[in-house]
Amino acid sequence: KLAVFESEMGIDPGIFTILANKYGVKTMTLIHGYAGYCWPDDSRANTVVNYYLVPGIYYKKYLRRYSPHVDEFVPVGNHEIENIDKGKEFIINGLNRGNKKVIGILVNFYWPFFVEDQRAWCPLFDENDAQKAFLKYWLPFFKWAARQDDCFFVFKGKYMQGGSQYKHPFLKDVLSEIPQNKYYQNDEILMKDVISVSDYCICSADASAFYSSLISGTKTIGYDTLGSIEAIKYNKHIIAQNADELIRNIKHIMDNGLPESLYDNVRKDHHAEGELDNQTPIRIKKLIDKLVGK
Repeated sequence: KLAVFESEMGIDPGIFTILANKYGVKTMTLIHGYAGYCWPDDSRANTVVNYYLVPGIYYKKYLRRYSPHVDEFVPVGNHEIENIDKGKEFIINGLNRGNKKVIGILVNFYWPFFVEDQRAWCPLFDENDAQKAFLKYWLPFFKWAARQDDCFFVFKGKYMQGGSQYKHPFLKDVLSEIPQNKYYQNDEILMKDVISVSDYCICSADASAFYSSLISGTKTIGYDTLGSIEAIKYNKHIIAQNADELIRNIKHIMDNGLPESLYDNVRKDHHAEGELDNQTPIRIKKLIDKLVGK
C-alpha cells in the first residue's frame, strides 16, 4: 500500500511512483536537511512522489515551485532532531563548564575549505589558497574564543570524507588556540543535546542545526561564507558573513539577547503548525496509518 523512500534525491522514487500508482501503491519521502528546501536546489528538482514530508510551510517558497509533480507536501516538524526513543538518549559526558556560558559550535567547517573533501567533484582552491581562506574566515573567531574566560565551547563535528573534520590540520591548528579547559569536542554528541546545553549556538547558516537551534529557542547565529543569508529577514544579528561580523553579532546577542518574536516567526515557517510540541513522530505515524488504512 505504501513505499517509503529514505532518500528524496535522484530519479528512482519518481520512476517507482509512476509505476506503483498504476497498482494503487502510494509513495512517500522526506527532505534531508533544512537547506534542501531553503533555496532552489537542482538535486531535489522535479521530484515525483505522492507524499513529501517537510519540516514546515517554507516549502511553498521554493520546493513546491520546482517540484510541481509532488501530490502533497506534509509539514511534520523537525524529523531530524526530535526524540523517538527517549530511553536511548545520548547524554553529554565530560562537560565541566562550571558557571560559564556554553556556546555550541555546530558548523560545517570543511565546506568549502578542505581541498581533500572537494577535489573529487568541486575543487575551488589549491592547498595554499584553501588554508588562507579558512584562516581568514575562522582564525579571528578562535582567537576571540580563547580570550573568553566566562565561556565554555562545545564542538560537535559533521561527517566528511575520511572521518571527523576535527582531524584536519587546518581545524586542529585553530582549535589549538583555545585552552583545553575551555572547550569540549565530541562528534558523537547528538545535535539536540548540544543545543539543549547551550546558551548560544553558532551554526552553518540555513543548515538543519541553525533552524533546529532557533526553533528550540536558543540564541543562534548562522555563519555563512557562500551567500545563504535569507534568514537575515528574521533578525540582522543572527547571520554573519565574515569573521568580524560573527564576533560582533555574538557579542551583541550575549549583551542584548534576541526578541521572542524571532523564535515564533521561525517556528511558523519551519516547524509544522508553528508550535514546538515534539509531535513529529506522531504526525508521521498518523499519516502512515491513514495511508495504509489502519
